[in-house]
Amino acid sequence: MLYVPNIAQELRNRAEVGETLHDRVKELLKVTEYEVVQDRVSADAVYQLRYDAYYNAGATRPRDDEKLWDAHDDDPHAASIALRYKGKLCASIRLHVVTHPSQSSPAVDAFPEQLKPLLASGARLVDANCFCVDPALSGRVPELAYLMLRLPFITADLRAGTKITATVTAQHKPFYMRILRCDEIAPPRPYPGRTRPLGLTLCDVGRERANIVRRNPSFEPLPGEAPRIGLDRIGTPAPTFENRAAA
Repeated sequence: MLYVPNIAQELRNRAEVGETLHDRVKELLKVTEYEVVQDRVSADAVYQLRYDAYYNAGATRPRDDEKLWDAHDDDPHAASIALRYKGKLCASIRLHVVTHPSQSSPAVDAFPEQLKPLLASGARLVDANCFCVDPALSGRVPELAYLMLRLPFITADLRAGTKITATVTAQHKPFYMRILRCDEIAPPRPYPGRTRPLGLTLCDVGRERANIVRRNPSFEPLPGEAPRIGLDRIGTPAPTFENRAAA
């Protein structure tokens, strides 16, 4: 865990300036920043945060290096995005933009019979995976989850005909169905690197955009936000960095 209580209290105090949930999310948007991970030091910090969050929740097994990563972190059509407050990492999510059945992602690999036909028919996918919030913050600042789920929505909204996939536990499925208006496509099954089965949910952004924004007005992107973060460039060729030696 990377945060100390006074930092959590600062975020809580800032959020409570807003009267409604989405006012609170907008207040946190003013003091946090998104960053696409582009160097090894930042990547290692994200892997550590993932491990802290998933291990704390009992969702992954112990690892000697206390970092959670996989081969999909090296996919050229993926990006991990960090959320920082005063330069401190507090949450992260990994997004894959998948445009062809030959491309891989965690959801496509786990649920090929559901997703490869969609891709073959011309659909594009934003696979939202490895979502995590620092355990020291998640209970005290639940608005951080909304800050992170904005990202797959904005990324998909940039690309016509794009759907969002989320592989989730039965416990978390109602949250995704409520916030992103996802439909359950496949029931939970064993999932690599996780101790609990994950099911597949799918959001048709073209169909649900107005409903999502009406319920979650803070999901509407700010002017120039997507290119400033780099969400429009996920899936395009970009310089790579050496993540780490294979275990």
